[in-house]
Amino acid sequence: MKSKGQLHLVPINCEVLEGWQTFPTFEKEQCWRCGSDTNKEIIQVTHGVSEPYYYCRSCLAVGSANTCQKYIWQPPLQRKGTDVNLLEWEGCLTPEQSVISNHLKEAVEKGCERYFIWAVTGAGKTEILYETIAFFLQNGGQVAFISPRRAACIDVSKRLKKVFSRTQQVTLHQTSEAVYKDEQLVIATAPQMWRFYCAFDLIIIDEVDAFPYVSSLQLQYGTKRALKKTGSSVLLSATPTKTQKQEMRTGILPYAHLNKRYHGYALVVPRLRLDVQGAKCLMRGIIPDKLKKWLLKHEKRHVLIFVPEISWISSLVTMLKETVDINVAGVSAEDKEREQKIEAFRTRKLRLLVTTTILERGVNFTDIDVVIMNAHHRLYNLAVLIQIAGRVGRSKKFPTGAVICFHAGKTAALNSMIKEIKKHNHEAASDG
Repeated sequence: MKSKGQLHLVPINCEVLEGWQTFPTFEKEQCWRCGSDTNKEIIQVTHGVSEPYYYCRSCLAVGSANTCQKYIWQPPLQRKGTDVNLLEWEGCLTPEQSVISNHLKEAVEKGCERYFIWAVTGAGKTEILYETIAFFLQNGGQVAFISPRRAACIDVSKRLKKVFSRTQQVTLHQTSEAVYKDEQLVIATAPQMWRFYCAFDLIIIDEVDAFPYVSSLQLQYGTKRALKKTGSSVLLSATPTKTQKQEMRTGILPYAHLNKRYHGYALVVPRLRLDVQGAKCLMRGIIPDKLKKWLLKHEKRHVLIFVPEISWISSLVTMLKETVDINVAGVSAEDKEREQKIEAFRTRKLRLLVTTTILERGVNFTDIDVVIMNAHHRLYNLAVLIQIAGRVGRSKKFPTGAVICFHAGKTAALNSMIKEIKKHNHEAASDG
């Protein structure tokens, strides 16, 4: 029994049962699933086959689609609504959160196509969405919540399962073994949207300015195709792009802005520490003296250490184990055990976790500090720095902490980060 609302690949000469629609894998030399149309992404296969065919390289993450195949599709399930309150959350929104929650719900009820929630890190964006998600679910709607990265996807999945426990849910990402079986609530990474067509009444795009979504026309195309023509999308971020800000300022994109964290405490302002020798030490396989002294001075603190290069992780982990603490590990996008390591850090089995920017956003930790090594590196633009700093002080019980940026020279991004965080704090204090 094939799921509805999802695209299924079959041989091009396969007979189709009544009630199923068919779509070509390619249309006018364009991939029908992700929209790619360049020679770089559309590959011709001629060697070792009886008949040459084309396939798309852009959307291989969800399976190969070629010109010897076609898609079959049925409209998504038509669910009946319910009077039962599906939201099981014992918490409560702050007055500022409540205003945005109500505005959002009213907007999508009236058919608003796109709505942006621009809120600082730790403002409680997910909680603001609960009432809107519940509205769609209780009216029989299909909802997708997509996150830019696997760790963030897994994190939000755990939270939604707790507050919507009576709703059938599935979490989809590249390494998950789950298979979509007409669940009403789908939590997924963005590439998984290529599997769907006109399936969702509401799609929530978390961290909409994040890589790879922000720079991928294919991911944006697939997400738009997965939304029903009458559906709504909600965009979330603490660091919208210039284009998104322009659309909000000119009224093209309806939005709400929240400068205050849910617990009422100020955003943690990072501290800049000059360390000219730090980068040279790391490249030579030597632990920077200032990093070592800071970690030993704060020996009881759990610390997330960011480095700009994957190649630095292994050597730094080894050095930290030898000189600071044995309870240390490293994670990157290439690490097959990263979920287990992240969970070990979250549950305080690890004291130090060395990471790349894969943990810059979308993940929550309680009572930690953050250290950014080589904070002057070109990888650390304004958005990345603000998101990394936002990992600290997110808990109501532990709303403070330290963000230390070791650098070899202040950059425009570092200066802008300090300025913007202080601006948010000032505006939050002014608003009461």
